[in-house]
Amino acid sequence: MSKRRQAAPIPPLGWTTKGLLVRTKDADTVVVMVARLLTLRVLDDWAPETHQTQIAGEKERGLEAKDFLDQLIEENGDEVIVCVPPGDASIVPDIAKSFTLERLLSRVWWPGGEEIAVEVVNAGHAAPTKAELLVMLSRRPPRGSRKARARRGR
Repeated sequence: MSKRRQAAPIPPLGWTTKGLLVRTKDADTVVVMVARLLTLRVLDDWAPETHQTQIAGEKERGLEAKDFLDQLIEENGDEVIVCVPPGDASIVPDIAKSFTLERLLSRVWWPGGEEIAVEVVNAGHAAPTKAELLVMLSRRPPRGSRKARARRGR
């Protein structure tokens, strides 16, 4: 009699696939190649914007956070695992509800199991919620990296 196989655990609802990181837009938005390019909004990763906003120092901190994510990609490689959770809890989820500002809301990991959002948040370059990001931005900004200063022409 052959040994019975164990069923694999049921995966979480959503769409999960491998992809290649193409570029970062900022520390909470990345472009990934699957069968086409997708712009992903990384869930639980509220990073400062990389463009000028009304919040003093946000652009500098956003560029610093983007530099950090670029360094993580350089260290970990560009192969990632992407999971797009369902946009709603219905029996037939509507993936269109997973879009915001033309970005697909997603979780992103490196194949070794490290989640991008966790690394960026734990390094202090982003916050897990928008409210926590606003508190972070109200504090004195960190000194800019060489790369961020060079980008601004200093």
